[in-house]
Amino acid sequence: MSATMLLLLVIGALVEFCWALNVTRVVAPPWLAVGGSGDLECQFSLGSETLYSIKWYQGINEIYRYTPGKVRTQQVFHNNFLSVDVNKSSGGKVHVTNVTVGADGAFRCEVSGEAPRFYTDYGVANVRIIALPASGPELRGVQELYVPDDWVQLTCIASETRPAPVLTFSINGKEPRAGWLEPPSTSAGADGLFTTTLRLRFYLREHLIQDAADGAVRVRCTSHVPGLYHESTDVLLHTRAQQARASGHEGRVAAGGRLLTSYFLNFQLVFAALLTNVAQQYHHR
Repeated sequence: MSATMLLLLVIGALVEFCWALNVTRVVAPPWLAVGGSGDLECQFSLGSETLYSIKWYQGINEIYRYTPGKVRTQQVFHNNFLSVDVNKSSGGKVHVTNVTVGADGAFRCEVSGEAPRFYTDYGVANVRIIALPASGPELRGVQELYVPDDWVQLTCIASETRPAPVLTFSINGKEPRAGWLEPPSTSAGADGLFTTTLRLRFYLREHLIQDAADGAVRVRCTSHVPGLYHESTDVLLHTRAQQARASGHEGRVAAGGRLLTSYFLNFQLVFAALLTNVAQQYHHR
């Protein structure tokens, strides 16, 4: 094959490519919340082709079809993991609602030209389905009262989340020693949501109590999903040192009250005696 012929073939292929149907972009939200909704949009260039159909797939299952040449231009297909709102869908845009975790993954847009070639191109976008808890993590294992050197064992639990969060502990605002933490564990439920637990175990040494405000050691567990969720739960480990401080304060207040009462009674006695003396002097006159 001559160089001229090869050049002509390359030019012909380039012309064919420039005038061919082409999916240029698939626009989709990076994530949708369980039960939520969102728009998927297929952007394309027809080139020299005439549009025959636009099809949307969730995974391998077709969910929506747009065929402008037919009387019924829109078709919606049943899907176990989401619904399609046909009133908010048109052309290359489809509005999905009531999504579940099963919809997590690839959404494909397929655009086809008219006969006789039915030239077809497609594009893909990935959508993560997330579930975020309505409140902070749960802390279990707190006792009513501690004494120095007591064994403390607390469990932080973040339930029904997707993706699984990262759990961290702090004690009086400081990161605990590595040996005080057990490795985190994560389990998946039948609904595709995760439960993550992290356990903190340590001896309540005197220096922790001394570092705490009023002798109550503050333990915090934080649940974090980068860019999506950040919530914390705090508990106070009440100690006898804290109670002793409170009792001492109450004792000082009570003693002060008794002293004030004594001063008041003495004042009343002196004032009464003074009045009696004045009355007697007036009577003798």
